[in-house]
Amino acid sequence: MPAPPAPKATASVGRSPCPSWWNGLARRRQMMLRWPPQRRRAERSQPCRWRIRGRDTMAAPESPTTSTPTRRSRRFIRSSVLWIAVLLIWVLGAFTYYTLHELTATGMDADRAQNVRYEAERLLSLLKDAETGQRGFIITGDDAYLEPYEAAKTQTHETLAALHALITDDPEQRRRLDTLEPLALERLAQIAANIDLRRNQGSAPFAIGRLNHGKATMDKIRDEVAAIVAQQSARYSQVKALAEKEVRTSMRALLLGIVISTIGIGVVFWLVIQEIKRRQAAETALRLANDELEQRVRERTAQIERQRRFLSATLTHMHDGLFINKGGQIVFANDECLRLLGADSAQQVIGRSPLDFTHPDDQAIIVERIKALQQPGARLPLNEQRVVRLDGKTIEVDVTSVSFMDEGELAILVILRDITQRKATERQLRHAHRLEAVGQLTGGLAHDFNNLLAVIIGNLDLLEEELEDNPKAGELAAMALKASLRGAELTRQLLAFSRQQTLQAQAFDLNDLVNNTIQLLRRTLGEDIEIITHLADDLWPAFADPTQVESALANLAINARDAMANGGYLTIETSNRHLDEQYAQENTEVTPGDYIMLAVSDTGAGIPPEVMSKVFEPFFTTKKDGKGSGLGLAMIYGFAKQSGGHVKIYSEVGYGTTVRLYLPRAEMLEKTAAIDLHQEPAAAPTPSSAVILVVDDNPDVRSVAVRQLNELGHQTIEAQDAEDALRILAQDQPIDLLFTDVVMPGGMRGDELARQARLLRPALKVLFTSGFAEASIENGHRSSEVKRCNLLSKPYRKQDLAQRIEEILRNPAAPL
Repeated sequence: MPAPPAPKATASVGRSPCPSWWNGLARRRQMMLRWPPQRRRAERSQPCRWRIRGRDTMAAPESPTTSTPTRRSRRFIRSSVLWIAVLLIWVLGAFTYYTLHELTATGMDADRAQNVRYEAERLLSLLKDAETGQRGFIITGDDAYLEPYEAAKTQTHETLAALHALITDDPEQRRRLDTLEPLALERLAQIAANIDLRRNQGSAPFAIGRLNHGKATMDKIRDEVAAIVAQQSARYSQVKALAEKEVRTSMRALLLGIVISTIGIGVVFWLVIQEIKRRQAAETALRLANDELEQRVRERTAQIERQRRFLSATLTHMHDGLFINKGGQIVFANDECLRLLGADSAQQVIGRSPLDFTHPDDQAIIVERIKALQQPGARLPLNEQRVVRLDGKTIEVDVTSVSFMDEGELAILVILRDITQRKATERQLRHAHRLEAVGQLTGGLAHDFNNLLAVIIGNLDLLEEELEDNPKAGELAAMALKASLRGAELTRQLLAFSRQQTLQAQAFDLNDLVNNTIQLLRRTLGEDIEIITHLADDLWPAFADPTQVESALANLAINARDAMANGGYLTIETSNRHLDEQYAQENTEVTPGDYIMLAVSDTGAGIPPEVMSKVFEPFFTTKKDGKGSGLGLAMIYGFAKQSGGHVKIYSEVGYGTTVRLYLPRAEMLEKTAAIDLHQEPAAAPTPSSAVILVVDDNPDVRSVAVRQLNELGHQTIEAQDAEDALRILAQDQPIDLLFTDVVMPGGMRGDELARQARLLRPALKVLFTSGFAEASIENGHRSSEVKRCNLLSKPYRKQDLAQRIEEILRNPAAPL
């Protein structure tokens, strides 16, 4: 009979001891716990960043427009919600962790129960395989049937060891394992004995009893394995039920956590949205605030720039020099200061001491002023001092100083104002005032002398006629008359200096006058003096008294001759000149306008500077005694000022002197008026005898005038003042001419008397007389009643009086 086929081994193929639901739960747990706690803490420690307008940005600052309590309440609510959400997440996480831990423990129990059952069933299967192999070998004697036995013999010990490892905490299972292990080993021993017996004795020795004995052992093993499997199955069912309950609880907790987390996340998301909106609004407000701030900064910057430009323009264009002294050195100087110091650039001044530009005589004062400025805020009053420019020229300045702190160091601000021209002008004014005072004094004296000389000369004229038969006495009278006339000339010169002489101003050609005068001067100057002329071709007409101009030119030529003892060159020049405002500011009593200049230059010794300020004073002369009266330049000065002109002297010792006389330019109207003024009036019959009213407050002068008029064949009526004259004029007595002094006491002058007389007698003719012709000037203007053609200056000769009376009486339209 053929041997039966060898049975297949029923060994385990390595299936997983855990169910699929457990593996899924484990995977979910691994996903939830994917990030380690360190990374989660690191992520939580990073500052919250939001995506705003496509860029990462830190949390926006609180809106500057939100009040502090509102910001605090919002921050508290936001923080509370976040902390509650975090707390819920932590609680949910802890609960989940606990549930997963319990599930893991339950799973491990289930795994252990399954493994115990698996190992027990495997042990039973191995023993069954060993019995099956035993039977096949006993029946056939073929060793091929022993392979399951050999495998079972090896794996039985491994299975028992695995069961010992799995069953540790269950005493009952441990007891059953202790019972099962000897039975399994006993059964293997029985099978081994049967196999040995079969090999040694064949199949005959096997009896039914021997096989039954093995079957009884196997039944015990089955019972123990069945008990173990049953107990493990029950435990597995219990663990499975517990696991399912825990899973349901965990799922509910997870669902609740998801709901709560979703709500929390929603709230947080809403808060985040609100925060984003609020921060966007805050960002907008901040941007607007920044824009406003930038606008203010731009405006302030522009204002500062304007102030800087204004300050720079002020410092650049101010008329005062300004520099800053810091540490004893000049650290800043404006353009005007550089100009005052004669510097072309700031490098010539910066770094130098202010004492370098101070006059040696003023340095001690400056040192004391600097000591007084050692306290910040100290101010010093205005002070005059002299400054030495880089070119060596000395100027006069007004100085004011103030100290201040700059970067912790004392600095001194110094302001300089050039007063050189002002001081020169003041000196000119003082000189002019002195000359004016001297002129007023000399004018008053000349007026009084003229009254005295009028009496003396008038009586000497009468005395000469009485002494025609006495030559010796007549010679004495002539000498006295000559001396009196020289005195009259002297008073005339004094009147010229005091600007009180009578001028016959008219338009004339200065070049013609110069040429005519030179012809007369050549013999006077001598052969050692060479005359050079530079006369302008297009010279404007001058308006002045030609006689006085000729006299001035002669005086200047004679002075030039006296200055050139060994001969030299006398240069006479004429030209048109315009004196502007600047020149008028530098020279007092000068009116800007057009002038004709007459310049007389010599190559003489020159005038020393210390003498220059006195040359126009009357009776001042540098000539030897008897060589000059000292009235020549004084007359020219007075004539120039009275004519509305100007005189200027420039001299250098050893090189010569130039005197420039500026005469006003004549206008066409003035030329016409001057020409008409000197036209001869129509001839009229001269009365052989006229009735003349003589008015003079000086009885001696009045007596001489009456006697001279009587000898000329006229009838006279005397009046001692204007009131007396008006009383006489109010009567019916015929009067042809009023001969009156200009200046009289009692309140009414001669010109006012003439106006009142014309009201009484419109056809009355008037002849004025005065010690100086300008006695009737009021506020710088000649009275309209006193005209050049009807004024007879004192002292006068008898023939002068006769000629003037004849001219007035013969002219039917003679003006007052």
